[in-house]
Amino acid sequence: MKLHKWQFAIYTVLIIIFSFVSNTLYKNYILEKQKTIQLSHVQDGLAYIRSDVESDLASNLLLIRSVASYISVHPDFTSEEFQKLAKVVTSKPNSLINIAAAPDFVLTYVYPEEGNEKIKGIDYRKLTAQWPKVELAIKTRDMVIAGPLNLIQGGRGIIGRDAVYIDVDGEEKLWGLVSSVINFDAIAVKLAKTAGDYGIKIAIHNIENVEQNGGIVYGDMRLFEDRRAVKAEIAIPNGKWQMVAVPVNGWITKAPDYLKINLLFIAFTLVTIFLL
Repeated sequence: MKLHKWQFAIYTVLIIIFSFVSNTLYKNYILEKQKTIQLSHVQDGLAYIRSDVESDLASNLLLIRSVASYISVHPDFTSEEFQKLAKVVTSKPNSLINIAAAPDFVLTYVYPEEGNEKIKGIDYRKLTAQWPKVELAIKTRDMVIAGPLNLIQGGRGIIGRDAVYIDVDGEEKLWGLVSSVINFDAIAVKLAKTAGDYGIKIAIHNIENVEQNGGIVYGDMRLFEDRRAVKAEIAIPNGKWQMVAVPVNGWITKAPDYLKINLLFIAFTLVTIFLL
């Protein structure tokens, strides 16, 4: 049946409206689906990296604590015994640059000795910038970390400190301190590789210590300005780090194959009108 011109015009307008609405709804559906997939991927990557960083820090700090625990039971060790102990401890996979022990807070033992001769004899009580962290370790009886800090030998490191208490005739006495520098650059390289594998960018800042380098731990702090950035917290002794992650190529803003979808619906519209 041949349509009148006014009927043809009405059907044409209705088909165009239907095609436009269908096209918009379909693209929105595809866009939201892709956004969900992308968000889930970023969340997975951030969760994996967070777990990895926490594991790396915890394993290194555990080695420091193991030295402190040994000293609390064997406070009369010799320099040779300390070297053997530290060598055994660092033989396990780790990122420790050195391990030091400071009876009465005077740095007396260090491993390895080579390259660390200058730090022997340092009295922590005279290091006004570091003493507050030492006091915190004494007060909390927990591991305390500082950094990342720029190291004299280059690179960046995290300093882990643990106060040591010993038993003297049935009474507890403060012996001193065990400390170690953790190679943060080694952790950062691993972090960057994993982030690259997931196609995401990562930034970390220290929530509770913004005075130190503005709280910057790793990455571009501008990522924290992204309202859609996925966030997570890293548990550290006596502190808290916050991580954010965003896709390397940015968040999806339009449906994939946007042009193809438009062409498909245009072709559908033209064919339908032609068949009227």
